[in-house]
Amino acid sequence: MTTIDTLLGSLSPSDLLIVALGIGLGLGVVLLLRAQQTWRFRGDLGMSVYQANQARQRLSGWAFAASGIALLAGAGYLILALDSPDPIDQTKPIGRASAHEDVYESRLIIPELNINTHIVHAPIVDRQWDVSQVGFAVAHLEGTVFPGDYGNAVLAGHITVPDAGWGPFHELDQLEPGHLVFIRRGDERLWYEVTAVHTVGASAVDVTHQTDDYRLTLITCTGWDDAEERYLDRLIVSAQLISDPAP
Repeated sequence: MTTIDTLLGSLSPSDLLIVALGIGLGLGVVLLLRAQQTWRFRGDLGMSVYQANQARQRLSGWAFAASGIALLAGAGYLILALDSPDPIDQTKPIGRASAHEDVYESRLIIPELNINTHIVHAPIVDRQWDVSQVGFAVAHLEGTVFPGDYGNAVLAGHITVPDAGWGPFHELDQLEPGHLVFIRRGDERLWYEVTAVHTVGASAVDVTHQTDDYRLTLITCTGWDDAEERYLDRLIVSAQLISDPAP
């Protein structure tokens, strides 16, 4: 795969439309200027009036075509923007306050695994999440929504803590659909029901992307490789916010 293919593959449809808009407008301006220069300097270019006029008309036609492509790209971008409103702005949280000042004073509790640990912040450093200082807590990944909000709230935890033993998520693979997870913040509890447990590659960052539901995603390492002395994959637990736990 070429560098251009890699770059284009990383762009969203809206990004591609913006690129097409910019290229179309830029090309249109350049072609119009070239058409004017061809007519103005026809003598220097060794062209007759007839030849220069033909070249000017041809270049002007290409310029209008490029401008038309730019207009279509702009219209497509507007349509995408109108059809894709920010769900966080359009949807209110379910039965909870919207303030997040105390989100990092919360705790993640998984009764099935006897987990009861703090939630801390994992900032983005050099274009990746820094979880090096998380330790026995779990980390809310910067850029994902907060637990209880509309979208995908992502918490990551270690399976092992360097020089300290097992991490909080060392038995995360034992969770099954139907098991309950909750976030406690003061007297408030947000209950989630596990819907799926699966493994993805270490580079599958799409599991952290925004979703159109009230989701909690738990992430840890899995697939230890003795030869490389590292975990090759990621274990993903997906859960959905529920109003009340089953009795």
